[in-house]
Amino acid sequence: MLLEIAAFDPDSALTAARAGADRVELCRDASAGGLTPPLDWVREVTEATDLPVVVMVRAHADGWTFSPTEHAAMREDARRVLDAGAAGIVWGALDRTGRIASDALRALVETAGPSPVIVHRAVDAARDLDEAMDALVACGARRVLTSGGTANALAGADRLAHLIERLAADLAVMPGGGVRASNVTEVVRRTGAREVHSGASLPGSGHVDASEVRRLRAVLDALRA
Repeated sequence: MLLEIAAFDPDSALTAARAGADRVELCRDASAGGLTPPLDWVREVTEATDLPVVVMVRAHADGWTFSPTEHAAMREDARRVLDAGAAGIVWGALDRTGRIASDALRALVETAGPSPVIVHRAVDAARDLDEAMDALVACGARRVLTSGGTANALAGADRLAHLIERLAADLAVMPGGGVRASNVTEVVRRTGAREVHSGASLPGSGHVDASEVRRLRAVLDALRA
């Protein structure tokens, strides 16, 4: 059972790595849901841990639509963070009709080359989740972070189970949104997920709580056993 932890600063990323995460998603600005972090952060974290560090590329926090200029800037940011050591790019965008911004995603996948492109929870705001998932597959995305189109992964567990089964051969579906040690067993059992995503943050804070990461790790290890 793979555990990915979202980190909004380098200290949190390294805390997650030491406490038992298998992978770290690095971004900045928890209040905005994540934005592109500084390159110095990417270098600092990737040089300090052997864990894969995927990095969010997001130009602004004002919804999920972006201009052509902003998409071009995000592709350039993707090149920079990959050169700085990122193991993959985390991205998400919709067009003005509520569909996945497919042309931009194809261009980003081409930019990333062999490195995976992971689509984040912007997909949960799409007008049709199944249509969006098919677009991700067609464009070459490798993984998607989703709550099943609902407020959190537990509420979307039945939809997530459907997506995981339907897309097993084409796209890794990773439940996220409100995943904690207290509910991860139910999330995994109801969805059949092989990996989960959690912020594991301290209450009222964007900083990773090492104790919560250790609890998540213990629960997932018990499930695997």
